[in-house]
Amino acid sequence: MNTGSIKTPVEHQVEWLAQAWLSTLQNPQMRLLTIRSRDDARAVAQTFLALQEQQPGEHGIPDLFVTFTCPFTTGYDYSQSLVDALIGKYQNSDAVASYWEAEKRPVTQGAETLSCFQHFASHHRANFRYLAVMLSPESVSDRQLFTRWIGDIASTVPDNIRLVFCDTDVQPEWQFLLDKHAAHAGLITLPTDGLQLMRETYYQQAAGERDADAGRYRSLLLDCFILLEKGTPAQLTQRAEQALSLAGKKGWHAQSAIVHNMIAGGHLKAGDAPKAIAAYQEARRCAQAIPQADQRLQHLMQADFSLGGAHYSVNAYQQAARAYTDAANWAQQAGNVYYAIDGHRMAGHCHLRRHHPDDASAAFARAMQLGKSLPAGQRLATTLPFVFQELLRLHDAPRTDALSQCAEKHKQQDCNLLTAADERVKHLPAPISADDIDAVNKQLHNGQIALFNQTRQHREQLILKGNTDFKNTVAMARQYLHEGWNGLPDIPHPLDAPYRTWTAMPNYLAQPENNMADSFISQHHKDGSLS
Repeated sequence: MNTGSIKTPVEHQVEWLAQAWLSTLQNPQMRLLTIRSRDDARAVAQTFLALQEQQPGEHGIPDLFVTFTCPFTTGYDYSQSLVDALIGKYQNSDAVASYWEAEKRPVTQGAETLSCFQHFASHHRANFRYLAVMLSPESVSDRQLFTRWIGDIASTVPDNIRLVFCDTDVQPEWQFLLDKHAAHAGLITLPTDGLQLMRETYYQQAAGERDADAGRYRSLLLDCFILLEKGTPAQLTQRAEQALSLAGKKGWHAQSAIVHNMIAGGHLKAGDAPKAIAAYQEARRCAQAIPQADQRLQHLMQADFSLGGAHYSVNAYQQAARAYTDAANWAQQAGNVYYAIDGHRMAGHCHLRRHHPDDASAAFARAMQLGKSLPAGQRLATTLPFVFQELLRLHDAPRTDALSQCAEKHKQQDCNLLTAADERVKHLPAPISADDIDAVNKQLHNGQIALFNQTRQHREQLILKGNTDFKNTVAMARQYLHEGWNGLPDIPHPLDAPYRTWTAMPNYLAQPENNMADSFISQHHKDGSLS
């Protein structure tokens, strides 16, 4: 944080949060705390919590903040992972070590996890008041299972523990805790929003501005941001014209392009696509005058991607395809292969919407040609899988939908397996041993692998019954992405096993000897456009 006498607007908000924290916890019954912010000001709450964790005692708060990011798969696994994480964070603490030496048994319930946390906090009560626990799993297998786990422990939080959650006014996911546990659940609502922080930051920086014109432009641009969010297109355009006039006099082409993009955004929000299209075209015109090549290409790419989206919104698919193709070409010149691939993918999608399959295939071939420069592992991180999904839809839309529905059904069945495993652990006779947990995990993993293979087989049967073009597209994707690809959404192996270790399917699409991708690219090579 800023150690000088002048505090930033974010620091002021962090201080406000600190005072709100202290005020809320004057009530010792408040065991569950939710910090709710505006959707565009989430970073303030994150900054507050990170600061308190990194600098214990900051702002006079006598609590120890700890964030746990371990993934949530099942309730019993998460319960153990949290304790393991506490041991990892404070492995030199004799409180954790002695507790665990005495117990020598697995943790399977959230209440047991809280008991370990309580023991740790009690042992160190001379050093802090409360242990503030922030549960922020990096991944969640089933959101309902996770919230159920939280709900199960919400009424049993020890008096020296505080559970901390963050949500937003747009997605108040922890409201159920406030509703169900009103007696010991507190809400801290951050009053500011992102635009207010932006405005205050500008005024603070403007105090030392030496270039009057630059300061004036930034002030106008700030007004445009605010009007884009809260004003009308007319208000935004009026303010933007002042910024454009100043930028034009100064020869600031990049700044002019930014303002035209904002004008376009205002018109799109109001549903006026023709005016948005005109503004995006002006942004592109300004971008073409930028002398620095890297900036010019960046702004041209942004303008044409946005222009494509505006055309798409009014079903002007031919114009949208042209804009996306231009964006892809700018991206390729800028050396951004990922955006270049996506531009051609979107162009192909637009051609499909206008029922021009040859043009669509040519655009998809361009995307694939660009993808050849990437290692197979990196291709999966681009939108190339969606290129193949689009081609599948071109050849047989109902069959492609059936492949997608397989993934939806698989996810639900996998969640059922996880829930069943949790229930089995809850009904194990005490005392529960590590061998008991291993047996439950083995049953769970066997069930997940069986489900995975069942879904693979179902998808494979759908593929084998497809027409020749459909099967060729799958074969091409398997050569280009990975050998087990069978449509989107992708279904990963439950144990993250590499493809070569997967169980062989009795009936599996035979892979052709020739390179299908190269053949497809050559077939749709038009007038040297892929060279």
